Amino acid sequence: MLNSMEENKLNYKKDETVYLPSDDGCYSIRKFDWSRIKRKIDNTGKKDNVDFKLFYSILYGVGGSAGLSILPIAYADNLPSWVTPLYVIISIFGIGLAIILTVMDSKLNKNMDIDLTEIKAEMEEVEKMFPKQIPSNLKIIKANYGTVDKSIDIAKELTDKIIVGRLETIVTNEIAGDPTPGTKKTLTIEYIKDGKTRTLTLKEGDELKI
Repeated sequence: MLNSMEENKLNYKKDETVYLPSDDGCYSIRKFDWSRIKRKIDNTGKKDNVDFKLFYSILYGVGGSAGLSILPIAYADNLPSWVTPLYVIISIFGIGLAIILTVMDSKLNKNMDIDLTEIKAEMEEVEKMFPKQIPSNLKIIKANYGTVDKSIDIAKELTDKIIVGRLETIVTNEIAGDPTPGTKKTLTIEYIKDGKTRTLTLKEGDELKI
């Protein structure tokens, strides 16, 4: 009996496609662009709902004018009987619709303020993930690299290498190119650190530590 069941057993195989999660990666963004986005969010929150305000302002005006005209029209002579009810309807309809639009406008603006507040809170949480950059007390004034006859100023390139107020690098042509190929070069750097101006001269291949 057991052998009979094993013979009748169906082996089913099927190829399935499995989708692997993609690499999320990261986007880098400049501080200027980040601040610009925050300004746009602030400006979005300050914008008024012009269309709603325009409509309900007109409706309040029409409804109020019709309401104020009801009594004079009711006591006026030689007017059709339908005039007074018409002004009553216009007054009730205009003011009623204006109130509805006012409430809708208030709720929409409130919801928008809540959404924008949550977005700004999220952005501030992201900002907290990054430590504030410590202002550098080291400033490169000029840095001449080359020979007496020909040299280039590599102050900008060295400034870009400053990390948390410290500059550590090897004096090589890789910093900003070779101004005089085939010759031994020197670096004369003038800098300000802790409020004091100093000058340092190094040979090509030396280690620069400030």
